[in-house]
Amino acid sequence: MKKALLPMTLAAALMVASGAAVAADWGLGVEAGSAKISDGDFEPSASFVRIFGSLPLTNKVGLEIGFATTGKADEKYEDGKIEASYSGLDAAAVFRPISAAPGFFLRGGLTLYTLKIDSQYDDGFGTETSSSSESGIGYSAGLGYEHEVGPGALRVVFSVNPGIGGNSEVGSIVFGAGYSVKF
Repeated sequence: MKKALLPMTLAAALMVASGAAVAADWGLGVEAGSAKISDGDFEPSASFVRIFGSLPLTNKVGLEIGFATTGKADEKYEDGKIEASYSGLDAAAVFRPISAAPGFFLRGGLTLYTLKIDSQYDDGFGTETSSSSESGIGYSAGLGYEHEVGPGALRVVFSVNPGIGGNSEVGSIVFGAGYSVKF
């Protein structure tokens, strides 16, 4: 059931978007920044990039569908190192709840990310390596601010992504900035 949830959400979003596209300005954008990937013991940072499409449904509610990826976050220890990265799709509802501050927004949705973890350590007899990859559904919640400039808007975002790759023990915190263009 969990694996069917994201495709069903994306299909519903596309059906709503196709009906609303005639009356609204859709947009394309990019965000870049830093992602702190954490499992409680391991908390390195990596570069983060997200490319997204957006569609306002009303003046307060919209949709975003994107692709996000990180660089390798690595943490070195005396006898080894761990590297982690993730990439995948996301779909989110965007809410603009404050009329007096129209640039402020809240964002919440689902993620379908693949988490990759590589580790290497010296056990005294030689170097041991291991690699793992997990894919699964998680969720994302965040907030941001947009300021209109030219044909689009500059944006600053903060989001929390628990359950990266469907692993409830691994999450990320993202700080980023970007630009979106309206069409």
